[in-house]
Amino acid sequence: MSERRAFFGTVALAGAQVARLGLQFAVLPVLARILGPSAYGLVALAMPFILLANMVADAGLGNALVRVQNPSRALESTVFWLSVAVCVGLTLAIWALAWPASRLLSAPRLPPILMALSALLVVSGSLSVANARIMRERRFAVFAASDATASAVSAFCAIGAALLGCGAWSLVVQQLVLWLIKAVWVSAAAGFRPDFVCRPSLAKPYLSFGLNAAASNVADFVSKNAPTVIVGGLLGVLAVGHYSMAFQLTRLPDSFISGPIYLAIFTAGARVGDDHGRAVVLASRGLRGVATAMAPIFGGLAMVADLAIKLLLGAKWAPAAPILALLAPAGFLLCFYSIISAVLMGLGRAEWQLRLTVLSGATMGLGTLIGVRHGPAGVAVGLSIGAILVGPAYLWVLARQLDMSVRRLAGEFAAPLLATLAMMLAVAVARLRLGHWSDWGQLLGAVAIGVASFALALALLSGRRLLEDIRGLLPSRILAQPELS
Repeated sequence: MSERRAFFGTVALAGAQVARLGLQFAVLPVLARILGPSAYGLVALAMPFILLANMVADAGLGNALVRVQNPSRALESTVFWLSVAVCVGLTLAIWALAWPASRLLSAPRLPPILMALSALLVVSGSLSVANARIMRERRFAVFAASDATASAVSAFCAIGAALLGCGAWSLVVQQLVLWLIKAVWVSAAAGFRPDFVCRPSLAKPYLSFGLNAAASNVADFVSKNAPTVIVGGLLGVLAVGHYSMAFQLTRLPDSFISGPIYLAIFTAGARVGDDHGRAVVLASRGLRGVATAMAPIFGGLAMVADLAIKLLLGAKWAPAAPILALLAPAGFLLCFYSIISAVLMGLGRAEWQLRLTVLSGATMGLGTLIGVRHGPAGVAVGLSIGAILVGPAYLWVLARQLDMSVRRLAGEFAAPLLATLAMMLAVAVARLRLGHWSDWGQLLGAVAIGVASFALALALLSGRRLLEDIRGLLPSRILAQPELS
């Protein structure tokens, strides 16, 4: 029953993410045209501080609870109160640092926005146990419903605030409404009411895994968001507005990875335990799935970034187009590495995940610092090169955990990558031939040719295996153990 619930919950969550993605694509141009790059740049400078603090809010104990099959009420209450207490302390720390940060980043309007957004920390921290309950029971449909509802309501609130002339505060309103609705919905669904019990000794056995998981999240967050702060501090609010918009667009497809697919693989990995054969099948299908779904999206995005930015956001956002194209490789690889992270975390290898995220953060951070002298586009190039360089380490660690060779593991997902390269070549040729068409005609023509060429190339390279993976997604066969070639 739990397997079937997980399957349909994952489908529901994926559907909700599709709906949310569609809503974001509909709302983003409206807000972007009303607010402009400066407003987005200001909020983009504030959000990394909030998100970074949120990463350490519960010391990773929420993730640790997912792996505990029957946690006691006292343990859950302890984790809840510890999370809330830490979040209150982090909120006060952000208030104290708001003005020094604004002077450091030359953004005098930053402090009140940063202080208002810090309210998200307590809301998020109060959900650590509720989220763990729902993930452990694999009731992903709860997340699907809350995400869809919260995204829709918050988007309309943001547009209303923008039309009233609230400027950057429209984006603050959007975040606050989004998280409040999700908190109410998830808390009610989890049915958790904390007791007045807080015994840290109960949480101590899970602290090692939790701290490694939290530290891994922090390192991952820093590697993804440090470039935004660097661009803002060295190049100004307008430049960070263009960069953050391009980065936001590359992160939209990641909703399918960090949401339904990550949760499904993480929770399935926690159930696999020491069953080596099932772990190999889980990892292989996950990597093939993300490569098949995401590689053509990012490859196509790189080929039509100029058209997409012009038609979606308008002429004043044109400087974001080359940044978007250059960020596409990093966007895909971050999605890909997320699947490896889900497998490692599900198998309880949080220490290896921490090492990988620190390494990736270092390489991408170095690429950012080297590229910043060439502007936001240089930062995008540095970030993508850094993401590429850390790839062999991710594959080596996962292959070692699965007792596979790196070559065999790479062979599991090589076909969709080759099909994507064929697609990009076809789109490049098509754009040369369609240059006299209208912008919309060129975009639609490029998309049609890209989809057809990718499907044909993938069918020729790996059609039989693709059908086997699709059949393997059926609830009764999710963790079946077919013969691997």
